[in-house]
Amino acid sequence: EDHDHDPDEENSPQADTPKFPYTGVTMFSAVAMECFRDDVLGEMETFPEFLRKTPSVNQKYHDNYVNFLYGTIAHEIGHSPGGQNEDGNHNEFGLMQKDGASIEADFTNKTITRFRKAKKWSY
Repeated sequence: EDHDHDPDEENSPQADTPKFPYTGVTMFSAVAMECFRDDVLGEMETFPEFLRKTPSVNQKYHDNYVNFLYGTIAHEIGHSPGGQNEDGNHNEFGLMQKDGASIEADFTNKTITRFRKAKKWSY
């Protein structure tokens, strides 16, 4: 158990956008904020207490948490249009790279073109 009284031993996915077999249809995206929080705060728990109370350290971890969380939200939404498989999306790189990216990354021209050509973003 840790700061939130929830074990961190589980290997929980941080996000997923499942596509139905054979159709490539996306029905939803899910982002597990707690997994991000556990990663960030879990790393901070290894620091001496005086470092955890240092505003610049707290700000750095807050910024990392928010940037990666927002990047993952954008990444998962980015799987929706186009009907291609997950690997096809990841091969566009940028914000769509495998395992996500910080919101500071950009969608590549290939991804933006896929977005613009999509007839639908959800079903």
